[in-house]
Amino acid sequence: MGFNYSMQGKTPQQQAIVRKREEEDERRKQERDKQNKIVCKPAEQEMDYRAVVFEQGVRTLLELRVSGTAVANQPCGLDEETIYQWLEKVGSKHVEKNQQFERVLIASVDVENGKMKTEWSKLTRV
Repeated sequence: MGFNYSMQGKTPQQQAIVRKREEEDERRKQERDKQNKIVCKPAEQEMDYRAVVFEQGVRTLLELRVSGTAVANQPCGLDEETIYQWLEKVGSKHVEKNQQFERVLIASVDVENGKMKTEWSKLTRV
């Protein structure tokens, strides 16, 4: 925090009050930014798929799944080590368009050589 010229001639108590208010404003701004940021994280694996969840604050926007068959199928070009990064890359292109929560499944027929060959709107909704 730099020197604030509007604080010249103010008592130490007044300066402390203004500094405290500025700190609170900055904390609120950071909290708002944190609430608006979309975060992607791996989802719990319940069945034969890998998944990531996109969240904004406390709201879940999208769960993007890829079938275990797609990961195991050689022509799909997906592998276990990078599957979550690939899902994040694919999902981040579409997550902001979601108005409500959606669970989308990418099957082995939708992917070839690590590239999507099926349009987003035609993917299976679970």
